[in-house]
Amino acid sequence: MENTETLEAVFYGPDKLPSLSSNRNTAEQIKMCFEAKEQKHFEAIFD
Repeated sequence: MENTETLEAVFYGPDKLPSLSSNRNTAEQIKMCFEAKEQKHFEAIFD
């Protein structure tokens, strides 16, 4: 079965983000993920 939702996967740096679907992910959320990646201990944030 062909995947009709994801046509392509590309990785972007935090300063080169494409247009986002802010209903799914915001630039602030993605920035937080990049910051967490650099920390030895990052505490998860729940809403």
